[in-house]
Amino acid sequence: MLVQSPQRLLFLDNLRYLIVLFVMLFHVSAGYSGWPEYYHETQAGGFFAIMHGIITSIRRMPLLFFIAGYFAMPSLVGRGGVSFCKHKVIRLGVPWVLCIFLVGPLMPFLGYYSQSFNGLDSGRYADFWPAFIMSGFSDWITPIAFVVNPQFHQMHFWFTSVLLQLFALLVIGRAAWKKWAPAPRPDPPAPWSMLKVLVFTALAIACCKALFVLLQIPSGVFALFVQVSPAAFSTYGGFFALGLYARQRNWFVAGQVPGWRHFGVLLGGLVLAGGAAAALYFLAQDIAPQPLIVFAGLLGEAFLGMMVMVAGVGLTHRYMNKPSRLNAHLAANSYYIYLIHYPIILVLRLLMLTWDAPTAVKVSIAFAGTALLSYAISQYLIRKSGRLAVAALLGLHVLLLVGDLPRSSYSHMLLDRQQQLRAVVPGPSERVTAALPANLDLLAFGESAIARLAYAENALYYTYGDSSLNVRTADGQTRQLALALAPSVLAALPGGKLAAIEPASGRIMALDAQGRVAATLVDSSAERGMPQDLVADASGGLYFTTWRSGAGESQLGAVYYRAAGGAIRPAFADSTLQVKGLALGDGVLFATAAGDTAVWAMAVAADGSLAQGRAFAELFRADGRYGAEALEKRVDCQAEEMAVDAAGRLYVATRFGVQVFAATGELLGVVNFPELPIRFTPKAPRSCALGGDRLYVACDDEIFSVPLNLK
Repeated sequence: MLVQSPQRLLFLDNLRYLIVLFVMLFHVSAGYSGWPEYYHETQAGGFFAIMHGIITSIRRMPLLFFIAGYFAMPSLVGRGGVSFCKHKVIRLGVPWVLCIFLVGPLMPFLGYYSQSFNGLDSGRYADFWPAFIMSGFSDWITPIAFVVNPQFHQMHFWFTSVLLQLFALLVIGRAAWKKWAPAPRPDPPAPWSMLKVLVFTALAIACCKALFVLLQIPSGVFALFVQVSPAAFSTYGGFFALGLYARQRNWFVAGQVPGWRHFGVLLGGLVLAGGAAAALYFLAQDIAPQPLIVFAGLLGEAFLGMMVMVAGVGLTHRYMNKPSRLNAHLAANSYYIYLIHYPIILVLRLLMLTWDAPTAVKVSIAFAGTALLSYAISQYLIRKSGRLAVAALLGLHVLLLVGDLPRSSYSHMLLDRQQQLRAVVPGPSERVTAALPANLDLLAFGESAIARLAYAENALYYTYGDSSLNVRTADGQTRQLALALAPSVLAALPGGKLAAIEPASGRIMALDAQGRVAATLVDSSAERGMPQDLVADASGGLYFTTWRSGAGESQLGAVYYRAAGGAIRPAFADSTLQVKGLALGDGVLFATAAGDTAVWAMAVAADGSLAQGRAFAELFRADGRYGAEALEKRVDCQAEEMAVDAAGRLYVATRFGVQVFAATGELLGVVNFPELPIRFTPKAPRSCALGGDRLYVACDDEIFSVPLNLK
């Protein structure tokens, strides 16, 4: 029987479980929004994309840290340091370790496993689990350098990790300063006093976070499984400290309900302050230095978090501060519901993946089913018998390691052609590089820069998101080249030179082996538009595609040819075919088109002109229901760059892997990258280049090497 103290702040307990349910809705909507979360749904986007965007903008997690901070000091003082630490280790530490090792790996594996439904090779959990776990130790030597781990992710269990660290800092801080726990003041402060504290906290959070952002310290960093992110600590630690202060100043008194005027002052003041920060952000875009722009944006974000906190606290304090059996049960199970809800969502989504039902029905079932199952498991298993819950989790994990999930494919074509594919691609891929350049502008490009590749004179060249040019020589040594420009796309030229698109100017430049500008090959032209992709022929001629903005939308379609002598002329123009990517074979130019299902082939004449295009191959496009024949139901495979080997085989980088086609246009199969789905947000092949007997593939910022049998 649940017993609630009349002096307990029930509304904070209720607010906590409401936030957990909101997080659950966030994770459900993510799967049906089109966001690349583990695996994709055909019926994604539309209303649920908008809903997910709205939920994402609502700063919900800081509220949980505020509540934790509010209750932390009384618990520490009442239990004592040793007992408090023991309680938190059992309550938070043990579940966190179990979830990191046993539950976390299963989540991306479900997305990985779902690929078997469309004929792609997903491997076994026994191979997946150790690769995932060991990647958590990949950066243990240099944790202070804040190197981004390319694979490991704590999933949603990061919350427990950060909370444990904040509790540890609290214990250490109080031990160092014994007087740091004065008696709470008897009466709540006036709303204007509370508003000043909220504004000051928001300013402190924005200042600290801006400093770390400008220092280009990434936000998702792990060292030995522990999140060590100063930028994240600025927000969550700030709200945790605010909770400590609010408890000491007695912001909330049991049985006393603040009036609407009280919360109106707080919310109105924060709205005005947040509006001022937003105005400063937009007004400063073209006139202010970058640090001020960053600070203004982060200040607006901090004020938004404060608004959400005040609104949530105010509403629940007003309407949900009374004893209720339902609220008591949900509040008591909120923590375990948070821990187990996400894997349950993924299992339910997987079970419904091939079900042809409206998206609203799937979302409703996923949310309601997850809420009920999470509560039942928490209430009747975990809280009734923690040891039995641990034993059940270990047993499930052993079964997955020893056995395997059933393999089901509604597209047997790829499975039937595995032998043909292995004849061309005999071995697995290996990571060439995963470390981002030291000077990569993470502020501008986030933490998922996109690499573009070119292979010339036994060396692999790659550029990251217009920011750097790097070379990997035949002996495996990698270095960054000094640049006079920031290239976005590369192509090999005869004689060991490179052609590079400079997006800042719209020019195509020739670079020598050291990355120095040798010549301007194609000058900028408003009439042609911005160069998009390029490929060079044996004579030094250059084919390139362009895009330009017009009538409010981007337009693709033209292919130009620059002869070795410098003359530039249209080589191909078809308003119905919006050419995007190019590859050059023996007398044939291959092209992909935006929104098209085919790879096109155009015969190359002696003067470089192109014949009318013909459909060379049909791109494989996975279907959310995996087997539906209706093309309108299929997912865009997002074909990117291509490469052609000496035998005329074509390699196309797509979101489903690198698709390999025979010289006849027959699909041999899809080269999948086991590392691809390990990440929380899956990476997709964006660029590929042939070098010797290997195919180099860039999956966002990671580069892989795949052995080829070219005989």
